[in-house]
Amino acid sequence: MKVLVACDGSQESRNAVRLAAELPLEKSGLQLLSVSRHLEAEGLREEDELYGEHGLTEFNTKNRQNCEAVLEEARDIAGLRGIDSSMEILRGRPAEAICHHVKKTGTELIVMGHRGLNPVKRFFMGSVSDAVLRECPASVLLAGASEDQGATFHFNKPVRITVAYDGSPAAEKAFAFIKKFPADAVSHVNLLSVVELEYYPGFSAYNNEELFSTLRRKQYKNEQARLIAEFQKLTKIPVSPHVMVGSQGAVYQILEFTEQHPVDLVIVGDKSQKQSAEPALGTVAYRLAHQLTRPLLVVR
Repeated sequence: MKVLVACDGSQESRNAVRLAAELPLEKSGLQLLSVSRHLEAEGLREEDELYGEHGLTEFNTKNRQNCEAVLEEARDIAGLRGIDSSMEILRGRPAEAICHHVKKTGTELIVMGHRGLNPVKRFFMGSVSDAVLRECPASVLLAGASEDQGATFHFNKPVRITVAYDGSPAAEKAFAFIKKFPADAVSHVNLLSVVELEYYPGFSAYNNEELFSTLRRKQYKNEQARLIAEFQKLTKIPVSPHVMVGSQGAVYQILEFTEQHPVDLVIVGDKSQKQSAEPALGTVAYRLAHQLTRPLLVVR
């Protein structure tokens, strides 16, 4: 598997390197990538004098030097975990440069921090990770946003995984991703479905929340049983089905589940791409990315 790690020197990007190195998937090393924002490419000129007495040339030089230092540190982090890595610096706007590189190289998985906290190194602030999540065709693994996460979550042990399942092809693809893990790398999988109680005008049977909940729970349980039976023909990883019911929405229920159960990684499918101009803004994947403190894998 081709794995790319976006690096900016923030605590979150260090966590991303660590998670990528410890991720128990067969991977051909790590490609460590940073983006140097050469501002001439963004329409600014040397004579604009917007960046101090030394102008854009010095700004761009220092920017590239910062990227080199960030990548050297990231390579050391991966090396301590026995993982070989290559380094590359791109030029341009970070999200655009990353997505172009992913399409060009056929990268299958992007690993990045949820947001950058270092105010000097702004390459991967939240808006950039949002753009990558919206626009890149590869799956995205987001490290948690809290600064102390590096001391909490590791993949160098059997991983406890929760997969969100809503019956869609994207959700089935997310569940199928677990097959890429060696059986001894995963201790347990929770297959989680959420029944969202809603009012359906014009459908009298569904206006009864209890009836709707009963019918939807039965449907999910049948679909989960089918998936688990097919899955366990190929692997012995234990899987537990769960169906939650609530009116607060799927994101709230998933967050509540991760607080009540031991979870190292949450996996969701992505149905959002190319459906609208701002495809990911209201999706479960996008909202979890902003609220979940565990690592989140968005599968495409």
